[in-house]
Amino acid sequence: MIRSPLLRAWLFLVGLSGATALIASSTVHVELSDAARMTIGVLLLFLALAKARIILARYLGLCKVPPVLRGFTAVLLLYMVLLAGLYVAPHLA
Repeated sequence: MIRSPLLRAWLFLVGLSGATALIASSTVHVELSDAARMTIGVLLLFLALAKARIILARYLGLCKVPPVLRGFTAVLLLYMVLLAGLYVAPHLA
């Protein structure tokens, strides 16, 4: 069992980055419907949100200040929802 929080955070970041790369590269030469493309795009955005939260919590030490971490997470979540909306909007018209 890995006891170091920074090493654990790094391993999670490597795993999430690998998942992001795998998802993005597996859809390059594949014909997908608009709904599938939107879903994959939004999934990639939320993987980025998860990575940002890990960096804020562990590397910047905001896990020791939960209200600040919640505030940053809320702002990031709102930003990701805005980006997801901008990504999905042209496909809905």
